[in-house]
Amino acid sequence: MKIAVCSTCGSDEVLADAYAAWAVTSQSWELAQTFDKGAYCARCDGQTKLVFMAIPPAQQALFEQ
Repeated sequence: MKIAVCSTCGSDEVLADAYAAWAVTSQSWELAQTFDKGAYCARCDGQTKLVFMAIPPAQQALFEQ
């Protein structure tokens, strides 16, 4: 299991640029595509690059609930 973090500060409070498509059947937006470029870090309050890091097995249980 991996987590996306800011390459500058290591925060996981990040957003990725993406396309969303309207799904008529569910009447909601669904993620269609994400992009490798164009990420934002809330802690740095600016553009960043994402790094994907492995979550230690001891902490994975927190994300599986």
